[in-house]
Amino acid sequence: MSHVSAGQEALVSKKRVFCTITTALKRGMCVCYDRDRVTDERGNSYAATVVNTGRFRVVETPDLGNIEDFAGWVAADYGAAPTGEAGRFIEIITPIIGACVPVYAKSACVINSTILGPVPGQTYMVAGAVFSPWAVKAVQTVATLGTTAGEVQAIVIRSDSREAKMSVQALETHFMEQAGVSGWTQTIASGGAVSLIVTEAGGVLQLLNDNTDDDVINLQALAAVVLTASKALHFKARVKLTPTTANQIEAFVGLHATDTDIVAGRANHIGFLKDDNDANIYVTAKVGTETKTDSTVDDDAAYHVYEMIYDGGTLTHYIDGVAHALAAQTYVAALVAAGTMIRPSLELRNGDANISAMTVDYLFVRAAA
Repeated sequence: MSHVSAGQEALVSKKRVFCTITTALKRGMCVCYDRDRVTDERGNSYAATVVNTGRFRVVETPDLGNIEDFAGWVAADYGAAPTGEAGRFIEIITPIIGACVPVYAKSACVINSTILGPVPGQTYMVAGAVFSPWAVKAVQTVATLGTTAGEVQAIVIRSDSREAKMSVQALETHFMEQAGVSGWTQTIASGGAVSLIVTEAGGVLQLLNDNTDDDVINLQALAAVVLTASKALHFKARVKLTPTTANQIEAFVGLHATDTDIVAGRANHIGFLKDDNDANIYVTAKVGTETKTDSTVDDDAAYHVYEMIYDGGTLTHYIDGVAHALAAQTYVAALVAAGTMIRPSLELRNGDANISAMTVDYLFVRAAA
């Protein structure tokens, strides 16, 4: 039974849009506006710098680029688009704070407790997802959701509301604001240093090894998260790797079980890995046998944004907004041993007898509480 105050149903507002998803749609599925569209809903073309009506009348599957432009929820079930068509017109329910809406979700829900949000790459909502400005609070208990998705009634809220924030574990670190690495465990080889650099805009953290081969600096946050099926996780960091000699550097950026030698140990982890004498960054995950995939980004002394999104079932790595796929990783047990605490982690190791550096602008991780 749902608990909905009188009048909340009247808050629901619907809008007719063109949907480019051609497969069948379920009521409550999430869609986002096509924010960079260069054609309108009638097929007229425009320059990328020109705003056109297609950008607020055409919707698509949420992704990393459009999720902040959340449009709403599909208002009814729809069959697949006609063969050969690029989509069809549908009705959506637009987000209004306090409205009671049907939501297609893939997390077990507890009445007046579970907070759900949209996730990139999916049309369902997941507990703990705060990628979009919009979220919902379940007003039904539906314990059967998780392995499969289904409908739940929910009240629309903002993802930056107090109750939404309380549903998420968050570690957000701009090292200048945090006065360095207080709250982090440090393992630093003789001659190495961790320091704040104030000459870069906003200040950054620098890990600097001296000119001894295999010198290593390891930082791990005391705060930890657990990768949990049917609950979202979001990791993001902006990092620069600078070796003296090209490829002569080892590094890790991501989430790792407690370890003072991350690159060598590579226990339970998800993240981004640079091996010694290898030109590439790898996206990587491990429980038992490690899975890693070459991402073709190297240690080019330039900042790159390293990001991971776990939608409660699938992990996707991004570098500078571009997805890099691992071999299919469907369940949490295929990524990190069940129940294992993993911590925001950074490691830098020399690959030869020369100075190397890792510079970190910011790092954050958010996971369902």
